[in-house]
Amino acid sequence: YEDNVHDALFQGLIQSMYKANNVRIPVAGTVESIAKITPEILYKCYNTFYDLSNMALCVCGNVDPDDVISVCDKVLKKAKDITIESVKHSGDEPAEVASPRFTRKMQLAKPIFAIGIKDIDISKNASERLKKRVVMETMSECLFGQSSQLSISLYESGMIRNPLSYYVDHNRDFSFIELRGESDSPEEVFAKFKEYIENMKSNGIDGETFTRVLRSSYGELIGIFDSVTSIADEFLSFIMEGYDIFDYLGEFEKITLDDVNAALRSMFDEKYYALATVFPQEEK
Repeated sequence: YEDNVHDALFQGLIQSMYKANNVRIPVAGTVESIAKITPEILYKCYNTFYDLSNMALCVCGNVDPDDVISVCDKVLKKAKDITIESVKHSGDEPAEVASPRFTRKMQLAKPIFAIGIKDIDISKNASERLKKRVVMETMSECLFGQSSQLSISLYESGMIRNPLSYYVDHNRDFSFIELRGESDSPEEVFAKFKEYIENMKSNGIDGETFTRVLRSSYGELIGIFDSVTSIADEFLSFIMEGYDIFDYLGEFEKITLDDVNAALRSMFDEKYYALATVFPQEEK
């Protein structure tokens, strides 16, 4: 895990963006923390979190719901209706990034980079979080998708070897956008990114691009329903956030170009940016 260059890049970016939020702590822990795990700790975790009040079940396929419920009633042990309280954060998280740069040298052929855009404007209301998630995803595809001006210009100029990839995460605990690519000159790419964003903030995303991206995204979502596994996975992930996939689909019919451009102008500022890089080790 620690030897994987892409994991190292992502963890470096997260630790650059966040100062207090627990998302900056590696999920796998450290050699020292793993060594402290005891059977008592494992049983305590199991008895606390593996409780019916803290679980959801999604069964997808050619099944009878009454049969599924009947089996659950027979197999699952009755439990008290309790509320599991998880401590997600440690301290107050500032809006600006903790450190604008992270770099590391590892065994790889070409340098890789990740640009992070930090966001701490997270609503406690599930419906509002859902709307913002859809807005962020639509905005990111307009700005950074393979057919975007930034991705095409960087690729055609030779500054990146493949089109940019991006990732959006907006949930009840943390929120950010990540851009990733391979380049011999990550700092130049970062400078082009900032220049591009300032231009887009001034001019706004155009209506034609917005409509095309919205239709494409909606089509991809509909495609999920061709796979029972995807349906189950998506339903569960949305349930844990307080809504379901049909709410998600509905938001694509509600958001507007004004919503997307408002998010563009409010979310992007240099104090919210971090650049993580992993360079090849120098030959001895």
